[in-house]
Amino acid sequence: MKSILLPTDFSTNAWNAISYALQLFKDEDCTFHVLHTYTPSLQRVDYAVGGPVYSGIPDPLVDKALDGVEKTLLKIEENYSNPRHQFVTHTKFSLLVDEIKEITSKHHVDLVVMGTQGATGARRVFFGSNTVAVINKTEVPVLAVPLDYKNRPLRQLLFVTDFLQNFNNDSIKILLHVIEKTKPQITLLHITDGVHALNSKQIQHKRQLEELFDRYSGNEVINLEFQGSMPDSLFDFVKQSDYQLLAMINRKHSVLERLIRNQNIDQIGFETNLPFLVIPPIG
Repeated sequence: MKSILLPTDFSTNAWNAISYALQLFKDEDCTFHVLHTYTPSLQRVDYAVGGPVYSGIPDPLVDKALDGVEKTLLKIEENYSNPRHQFVTHTKFSLLVDEIKEITSKHHVDLVVMGTQGATGARRVFFGSNTVAVINKTEVPVLAVPLDYKNRPLRQLLFVTDFLQNFNNDSIKILLHVIEKTKPQITLLHITDGVHALNSKQIQHKRQLEELFDRYSGNEVINLEFQGSMPDSLFDFVKQSDYQLLAMINRKHSVLERLIRNQNIDQIGFETNLPFLVIPPIG
Protein backbone atom coordinates (compact mmCIF):
# COMPACT_ATOMS: atom_id res chain seq x y z
CA MET A 1 0.00 0.00 0.00
CA LYS A 2 1.38 3.38 -1.00
CA SER A 3 1.56 6.16 1.59
CA ILE A 4 1.10 9.60 0.04
CA LEU A 5 1.10 12.99 1.74
CA LEU A 6 -1.22 15.75 0.50
CA PRO A 7 -0.50 19.16 2.07
CA THR A 8 -3.37 21.63 1.66
CA ASP A 9 -4.16 25.22 2.47
CA PHE A 10 -7.70 24.68 1.09
CA SER A 11 -6.91 26.71 -2.04
CA THR A 12 -7.81 25.84 -5.64
CA ASN A 13 -4.12 25.21 -6.16
CA ALA A 14 -3.99 22.59 -3.39
CA TRP A 15 -7.22 20.92 -4.54
CA ASN A 16 -5.85 20.59 -8.08
CA ALA A 17 -2.84 18.70 -6.71
CA ILE A 18 -5.08 16.45 -4.59
CA SER A 19 -7.23 15.68 -7.65
CA TYR A 20 -4.15 14.83 -9.67
CA ALA A 21 -2.86 12.42 -7.01
CA LEU A 22 -6.20 10.67 -6.57
CA GLN A 23 -6.48 10.09 -10.32
CA LEU A 24 -2.83 9.07 -10.80
CA PHE A 25 -3.18 6.38 -8.12
CA LYS A 26 -6.82 5.48 -8.73
CA ASP A 27 -6.02 1.80 -9.29
CA GLU A 28 -3.75 1.48 -6.25
CA ASP A 29 -4.25 0.69 -2.59
CA CYS A 30 -3.16 3.94 -0.95
CA THR A 31 -3.25 5.74 2.35
CA PHE A 32 -3.46 9.48 1.76
CA HIS A 33 -2.38 11.77 4.59
CA VAL A 34 -4.19 15.12 4.26
CA LEU A 35 -2.19 17.79 6.08
CA HIS A 36 -3.02 21.36 7.02
CA THR A 37 -0.69 23.47 9.16
CA TYR A 38 -1.40 26.84 10.70
CA THR A 39 0.50 29.45 12.69
CA PRO A 40 -1.47 31.34 15.37
CA SER A 41 -1.29 35.02 16.05
CA LEU A 42 1.68 36.13 18.14
CA GLN A 43 -0.81 37.66 20.56
CA ARG A 44 -2.02 34.20 21.54
CA VAL A 45 0.29 33.69 24.52
CA ASP A 46 -1.56 30.52 25.52
CA TYR A 47 0.21 28.71 22.65
CA ALA A 48 3.35 28.82 24.77
CA VAL A 49 1.69 26.25 27.02
CA GLY A 50 -0.04 24.15 24.37
CA GLY A 51 -2.79 26.34 22.90
CA PRO A 52 -6.59 26.05 23.16
CA VAL A 53 -6.52 22.42 24.30
CA TYR A 54 -4.85 23.52 27.54
CA SER A 55 -6.11 27.09 27.95
CA GLY A 56 -9.72 26.50 26.96
CA ILE A 57 -9.66 29.72 24.90
CA PRO A 58 -11.21 29.16 21.45
CA ASP A 59 -9.09 29.97 18.37
CA PRO A 60 -10.76 30.64 14.99
CA LEU A 61 -7.66 29.25 13.23
CA VAL A 62 -8.22 25.85 14.81
CA ASP A 63 -11.91 25.87 13.88
CA LYS A 64 -11.06 26.92 10.32
CA ALA A 65 -8.45 24.16 10.04
CA LEU A 66 -10.79 21.43 11.25
CA ASP A 67 -13.64 22.68 9.08
CA GLY A 68 -11.38 22.92 6.02
CA VAL A 69 -10.08 19.39 6.40
CA GLU A 70 -13.60 18.05 6.88
CA LYS A 71 -14.81 19.84 3.73
CA THR A 72 -11.81 18.51 1.80
CA LEU A 73 -12.68 14.94 2.75
CA LEU A 74 -16.32 15.49 1.74
CA LYS A 75 -15.20 16.90 -1.60
CA ILE A 76 -12.96 13.89 -2.16
CA GLU A 77 -15.84 11.55 -1.37
CA GLU A 78 -18.14 13.40 -3.76
CA ASN A 79 -15.68 13.49 -6.66
CA TYR A 80 -13.26 10.59 -6.21
CA SER A 81 -14.88 7.96 -4.01
CA ASN A 82 -12.62 4.92 -4.18
CA PRO A 83 -12.69 1.83 -1.92
CA ARG A 84 -8.95 1.36 -2.47
CA HIS A 85 -8.15 4.71 -0.86
CA GLN A 86 -7.91 5.43 2.86
CA PHE A 87 -7.49 8.88 4.39
CA VAL A 88 -5.80 10.12 7.54
CA THR A 89 -6.05 13.79 8.49
CA HIS A 90 -3.51 15.99 10.26
CA THR A 91 -4.13 19.55 11.46
CA LYS A 92 -1.16 21.00 13.29
CA PHE A 93 0.08 24.24 14.81
CA SER A 94 3.42 23.96 13.06
CA LEU A 95 5.51 25.11 10.14
CA LEU A 96 4.67 23.28 6.92
CA VAL A 97 8.14 21.93 6.20
CA ASP A 98 8.69 20.77 9.78
CA GLU A 99 5.41 18.89 9.83
CA ILE A 100 6.02 17.31 6.43
CA LYS A 101 9.39 16.04 7.64
CA GLU A 102 7.74 14.62 10.75
CA ILE A 103 4.90 12.87 8.92
CA THR A 104 7.05 11.49 6.10
CA SER A 105 9.35 9.89 8.64
CA LYS A 106 6.70 8.62 11.06
CA HIS A 107 4.35 7.21 8.41
CA HIS A 108 6.97 6.06 5.87
CA VAL A 109 5.56 8.31 3.17
CA ASP A 110 6.47 7.36 -0.41
CA LEU A 111 5.56 10.64 -2.08
CA VAL A 112 4.49 14.21 -1.31
CA VAL A 113 2.05 15.71 -3.83
CA MET A 114 1.48 19.44 -3.57
CA GLY A 115 0.36 22.38 -5.66
CA THR A 116 2.81 24.99 -6.81
CA GLN A 117 1.66 28.51 -7.42
CA GLY A 118 3.47 29.18 -10.72
CA ALA A 119 2.35 32.74 -11.41
CA THR A 120 1.63 35.36 -8.76
CA GLY A 121 0.60 38.68 -10.25
CA ALA A 122 3.24 40.27 -12.44
CA ARG A 123 6.11 38.28 -10.93
CA ARG A 124 6.17 34.68 -12.06
CA VAL A 125 8.22 31.99 -10.41
CA PHE A 126 9.08 28.41 -11.30
CA PHE A 127 8.03 27.02 -7.90
CA GLY A 128 6.33 28.65 -4.96
CA SER A 129 8.47 29.25 -1.88
CA ASN A 130 6.77 26.47 0.09
CA THR A 131 7.41 23.97 -2.70
CA VAL A 132 11.08 24.91 -2.91
CA ALA A 133 11.46 24.54 0.86
CA VAL A 134 9.82 21.11 0.85
CA ILE A 135 11.95 19.93 -2.09
CA ASN A 136 15.16 21.04 -0.42
CA LYS A 137 14.45 19.85 3.12
CA THR A 138 12.62 16.54 2.80
CA GLU A 139 14.04 13.14 1.95
CA VAL A 140 11.13 11.79 -0.09
CA PRO A 141 10.12 12.52 -3.69
CA VAL A 142 7.94 15.57 -4.25
CA LEU A 143 5.44 15.85 -7.09
CA ALA A 144 4.61 19.51 -7.75
CA VAL A 145 1.41 20.12 -9.71
CA PRO A 146 0.82 23.51 -11.38
CA LEU A 147 -2.44 25.30 -10.71
CA ASP A 148 -3.72 25.27 -14.29
CA TYR A 149 -2.69 21.73 -15.20
CA LYS A 150 -5.51 19.68 -16.70
CA ASN A 151 -5.08 16.03 -15.90
CA ARG A 152 -4.29 13.88 -18.93
CA PRO A 153 -3.20 10.25 -19.32
CA LEU A 154 0.55 9.86 -18.87
CA ARG A 155 1.81 8.98 -22.34
CA GLN A 156 5.09 10.91 -22.58
CA LEU A 157 7.56 11.31 -19.70
CA LEU A 158 10.67 13.48 -19.75
CA PHE A 159 13.53 12.54 -17.41
CA VAL A 160 16.30 15.15 -17.35
CA THR A 161 19.64 13.77 -16.21
CA ASP A 162 23.37 14.43 -16.37
CA PHE A 163 24.12 10.69 -15.92
CA LEU A 164 26.31 11.46 -12.91
CA GLN A 165 24.26 9.26 -10.57
CA ASN A 166 24.50 5.53 -10.01
CA PHE A 167 20.94 4.36 -10.69
CA ASN A 168 19.15 1.36 -9.20
CA ASN A 169 15.58 0.27 -8.44
CA ASP A 170 15.53 1.69 -4.91
CA SER A 171 16.91 5.10 -5.84
CA ILE A 172 14.08 5.93 -8.25
CA LYS A 173 11.46 3.44 -7.09
CA ILE A 174 8.49 5.84 -7.09
CA LEU A 175 9.30 6.89 -10.66
CA LEU A 176 9.63 3.27 -11.75
CA HIS A 177 6.34 2.48 -10.02
CA VAL A 178 4.53 5.22 -11.97
CA ILE A 179 6.17 4.05 -15.20
CA GLU A 180 5.20 0.43 -14.56
CA LYS A 181 1.56 1.40 -14.05
CA THR A 182 1.19 3.89 -16.91
CA LYS A 183 3.69 2.57 -19.52
CA PRO A 184 4.63 5.98 -20.99
CA GLN A 185 7.21 6.58 -23.69
CA ILE A 186 10.29 7.89 -21.86
CA THR A 187 12.72 10.50 -23.10
CA LEU A 188 16.07 10.70 -21.33
CA LEU A 189 17.29 14.24 -21.85
CA HIS A 190 20.96 15.01 -21.36
CA ILE A 191 21.82 18.70 -21.54
CA THR A 192 25.30 19.31 -22.86
CA ASP A 193 27.48 22.30 -23.72
CA GLY A 194 28.55 20.52 -26.91
CA VAL A 195 32.18 20.41 -25.80
CA HIS A 196 32.46 17.74 -23.11
CA ALA A 197 31.61 14.17 -24.11
CA LEU A 198 30.22 11.63 -21.63
CA ASN A 199 32.95 10.08 -19.50
CA SER A 200 33.15 6.35 -18.73
CA LYS A 201 31.08 6.68 -15.52
CA GLN A 202 28.34 8.63 -17.29
CA ILE A 203 28.21 6.03 -20.05
CA GLN A 204 27.84 3.31 -17.42
CA HIS A 205 25.06 5.20 -15.63
CA LYS A 206 23.32 5.86 -18.92
CA ARG A 207 23.22 2.14 -19.63
CA GLN A 208 21.89 1.45 -16.13
CA LEU A 209 19.05 3.90 -16.61
CA GLU A 210 18.15 2.62 -20.06
CA GLU A 211 18.03 -0.97 -18.76
CA LEU A 212 15.81 0.04 -15.82
CA PHE A 213 13.34 1.89 -18.01
CA ASP A 214 13.33 -0.74 -20.77
CA ARG A 215 11.83 -3.24 -18.32
CA TYR A 216 8.64 -1.20 -18.22
CA SER A 217 8.50 0.95 -21.33
CA GLY A 218 10.44 2.09 -24.37
CA ASN A 219 12.84 5.00 -24.17
CA GLU A 220 15.01 7.26 -26.26
CA VAL A 221 18.02 9.41 -25.38
CA ILE A 222 18.31 13.00 -26.58
CA ASN A 223 21.40 15.15 -26.14
CA LEU A 224 20.31 18.77 -25.98
CA GLU A 225 23.12 21.16 -26.76
CA PHE A 226 22.37 24.48 -25.11
CA GLN A 227 23.34 27.84 -26.50
CA GLY A 228 23.53 30.72 -24.03
CA SER A 229 21.20 29.96 -21.11
CA MET A 230 20.85 26.31 -20.10
CA PRO A 231 17.42 26.81 -18.48
CA ASP A 232 16.11 28.59 -21.57
CA SER A 233 17.29 25.73 -23.80
CA LEU A 234 15.57 23.18 -21.59
CA PHE A 235 12.30 25.06 -21.40
CA ASP A 236 12.24 25.74 -25.13
CA PHE A 237 12.59 21.99 -25.63
CA VAL A 238 9.73 21.27 -23.20
CA LYS A 239 7.41 23.82 -24.79
CA GLN A 240 7.92 22.28 -28.23
CA SER A 241 7.00 18.79 -27.02
CA ASP A 242 3.95 17.09 -25.57
CA TYR A 243 5.01 15.65 -22.22
CA GLN A 244 2.68 14.99 -19.30
CA LEU A 245 5.35 14.62 -16.60
CA LEU A 246 8.82 16.07 -16.03
CA ALA A 247 11.22 14.32 -13.64
CA MET A 248 14.65 15.18 -12.23
CA ILE A 249 16.97 14.28 -9.37
CA ASN A 250 17.67 17.07 -6.89
CA ARG A 251 21.46 16.70 -6.78
CA LYS A 252 23.99 19.38 -5.87
CA HIS A 253 25.07 21.38 -8.93
CA SER A 254 22.32 19.69 -10.96
CA VAL A 255 20.03 21.17 -13.57
CA LEU A 256 17.28 21.43 -10.96
CA GLU A 257 19.46 23.34 -8.52
CA ARG A 258 20.21 25.87 -11.25
CA LEU A 259 16.51 26.23 -12.02
CA ILE A 260 15.57 26.82 -8.39
CA ARG A 261 18.41 29.26 -7.89
CA ASN A 262 17.07 31.28 -10.83
CA GLN A 263 13.49 31.41 -9.62
CA ASN A 264 12.44 34.66 -11.20
CA ILE A 265 10.73 34.13 -14.54
CA ASP A 266 12.40 37.29 -15.84
CA GLN A 267 15.72 35.48 -15.51
CA ILE A 268 14.80 32.14 -17.02
CA GLY A 269 11.93 33.12 -19.30
CA PHE A 270 9.61 30.19 -18.69
CA GLU A 271 6.36 29.26 -17.06
CA THR A 272 5.94 25.51 -16.65
CA ASN A 273 2.59 23.84 -16.88
CA LEU A 274 3.73 20.28 -16.25
CA PRO A 275 3.63 18.17 -13.13
CA PHE A 276 7.20 17.97 -11.91
CA LEU A 277 8.55 14.96 -9.99
CA VAL A 278 11.62 15.82 -7.93
CA ILE A 279 13.60 12.85 -6.62
CA PRO A 280 15.91 13.32 -3.60
CA PRO A 281 19.66 12.91 -4.05
CA ILE A 282 20.77 9.33 -4.58
CA GLY A 283 23.34 7.91 -2.19
